[in-house]
Amino acid sequence: MKQEPSSTTLALGAAVRSLRREAKLSQEALGAKAGIHPTWISQIENGRVNPTISNFFLLSEGLGVRASELMLLTEELDRQRRTQPRAGR
Repeated sequence: MKQEPSSTTLALGAAVRSLRREAKLSQEALGAKAGIHPTWISQIENGRVNPTISNFFLLSEGLGVRASELMLLTEELDRQRRTQPRAGR
């Protein structure tokens, strides 16, 4: 049975996607800047994987932001996800 991604994992993916688009980078371009395979970036953005702390720093560097900025945006998006009413409730 496949486990659903956590709210935080989805928020991190949304934060990476948002910052990547803001920087006008493709997944391939971000991958090249960060030294991370673009397929893996796609998996992060879609909430399928969590990066290690080392890769978190590489991602933030590739995005041109401090790791703390990426973490703060992730926290904000996670908080929004947790407070939004869910369909069917």
